[in-house]
Amino acid sequence: AYCELGAADKAERLLRQSFETRRTHLGDDHLDTLRSGRYLSSALADQGFPDQALSSVEQLVKLSQARWGDNHETTLRLQAQLGHHLWKCGELSEAHTMWRDTHRRALEHLGRKHELTLTVEANLVAWKNQAEPSQEHLNELQELVPILTENLGATHPITLMTLRNAATSQYLVGDYAGAHRSFEELLPAYELLGGRDYPGYQSTQRSIVNCLRELGSVSEAICRAEELLERQQAIYPPGHPAVLATVSELGQCLIKEHRTGEAKDLFTQQLEFAAESAFNTDGIEHQLQANLAQLEIEQQQYELAAQRLETLLKSSSGDRAMIASNPVSYT
Repeated sequence: AYCELGAADKAERLLRQSFETRRTHLGDDHLDTLRSGRYLSSALADQGFPDQALSSVEQLVKLSQARWGDNHETTLRLQAQLGHHLWKCGELSEAHTMWRDTHRRALEHLGRKHELTLTVEANLVAWKNQAEPSQEHLNELQELVPILTENLGATHPITLMTLRNAATSQYLVGDYAGAHRSFEELLPAYELLGGRDYPGYQSTQRSIVNCLRELGSVSEAICRAEELLERQQAIYPPGHPAVLATVSELGQCLIKEHRTGEAKDLFTQQLEFAAESAFNTDGIEHQLQANLAQLEIEQQQYELAAQRLETLLKSSSGDRAMIASNPVSYT
């Protein structure tokens, strides 16, 4: 329940206690221990520690394969989650390979209509769209929605994720008005699912800010972003990746309205928070630095912008920045 409500810190404490208790009394490779470990890795990722989550689930996959075999449902679920964490860590090709193998095995041993098979299929279609946005890939996402609705339900998180990915695809191919409508239609379902603090609700609000900015409704975009940021700052600590992502979008809106001083102060403050936080914020820090470079170019501070961009190009955080702004997979 804490995971679904976005209270990953509380979830992590309870799940770690449960995981350690089961390891002690049932063993490292018991099915209940492996399941607890999978939930724990999700909580770690949700808190902004994707590298820790990736390392932990890699070990769980090996344990499950050794005890239960490559085709057991527990192993397949862990592999699907491993693909999710690889994606979050910017290992896009590795994530695709993992999901493709998992989908093949799930299709053979669990069937097309099984929840896990459909989840991984949705992730694969979203991966293709993220790697190369096109009308063809948008059509694939839209064609998958009725299948998910029939087998999982209209408000199942995976169905909603796929609808959100389809809306993102509309945005990426330049249909900003259509994307805006699609994102707005998702908000009530996410609010019903987990309230306004639910991560899916907040991500959708951020996407709406993007659409409004591209449509020229910058004042409305700023209002939406400021409302979201105020809510997030009330529930998340400084430097949390979700807060930084919203700051990035708000700052870009401020730049669009030529409020460059406010944008610069906002970016600078949040980068200081990110540097001091325990979260893995590489990707979104990369985006904030890119935003600052954009601002410096607008202010004709070309030398500063060039130095900043050269530093960013030498880093390996580019994929993470994209993932931080465009989460597409579900576990």
